Amino acid sequence: MYPPVDPIIFEVGPIALRWYGLLMLTAIVVAAQIAGRAVARKGEDPENLWDMLFWILIPGFIGARLYYVFIQSPRGATGLGYYLENPGQILQVWGGGIHIFGGFIFGGVALWVFSRVRKMNALLYLDAIALG
Repeated sequence: MYPPVDPIIFEVGPIALRWYGLLMLTAIVVAAQIAGRAVARKGEDPENLWDMLFWILIPGFIGARLYYVFIQSPRGATGLGYYLENPGQILQVWGGGIHIFGGFIFGGVALWVFSRVRKMNALLYLDAIALG
């Protein structure tokens, strides 16, 4: 890439803010704003969407990591056998390795459970999320 861009925006000790994380956070917030407006146009409370977002992001992130570890991890030095021998490495997300399919699977299950518990129309919220 020209000009070369450092992937790290800034670091404070062991914590680093990377461009990828900042862009993902921005995308999530903007998409939630758009989805909230779409839900409000349908007569539902947009606060439900923000509550749902919290309960979907956490399982989605966990699912993205587990999908990478157990299905998508490269074979060889960091394959599944490596993670089974070193289970503490599974939690070290900063070393790389999340996969969007796991996020979709776990996030979708979380959305379904959340909408059943709250007795909400999941299809209406899925339409709004897809728009976002």
